[in-house]
Amino acid sequence: MLAVAAGHPPAGAASVSLEVLGDHPVVQYPEVTSAAFKRDRTPDRTPSGRRPVPKGPVGGTFAEMLTLVVPIRDAPPIERGPVRLEGSTTERIRAFVRAAADSVARAASVAADRVPVTLPERAGPRGSDR
Repeated sequence: MLAVAAGHPPAGAASVSLEVLGDHPVVQYPEVTSAAFKRDRTPDRTPSGRRPVPKGPVGGTFAEMLTLVVPIRDAPPIERGPVRLEGSTTERIRAFVRAAADSVARAASVAADRVPVTLPERAGPRGSDR
């Protein structure tokens, strides 16, 4: 997912390529973020390696960096999830979580429509082979 301001050019796109990172300064994660995570999510170059990714300002917190989510069609999946303190949940955070979950559900639905699934046949009701 790409987090951008509502008026930012990629904000109206259904999805973007990782190559778009070379077109705009990318907000950097706060100092407390691990170096490995920063390398993974804010690369120095686009995937083609032809263009540098301009570094933008450093966000004070991760929550400050999130305003709009745009799917990145050629990014590897992030196997992480949002974490927050229950007492610090705001409507904006709930809206982000809903948008992210809806985006994942749409992507899974599209993928399921494209990939035929063959399930193994079951021998019978559970426990009937005893």
